[in-house]
Amino acid sequence: MRAHGLTLAAFGEPPRLTAVEIPDPAAGQLLIEVKATSINAYDRKVADGALRHAFEYDFPVTIGRDYAGVDAAVGAEVTRPASASSRPPACR
Repeated sequence: MRAHGLTLAAFGEPPRLTAVEIPDPAAGQLLIEVKATSINAYDRKVADGALRHAFEYDFPVTIGRDYAGVDAAVGAEVTRPASASSRPPACR
């Protein structure tokens, strides 16, 4: 499966909209179909390199940690995925 994401090639570089490969969810994982996302202050600090010493980054890095979406696929061993009735109103 392919999707689009804002990715950084390196610290200080502008984010670029790129096609990214989305793997099937592994055991214990849930794949979310993102309906809305945002770039927040944390993402801007990552892009600027202000957090380069706080975490280890493997470029390219996809930014946009705040999101809303719905369940798209469930990996083995997931026992309690969100139900359709738990969707936020903006995602219905």
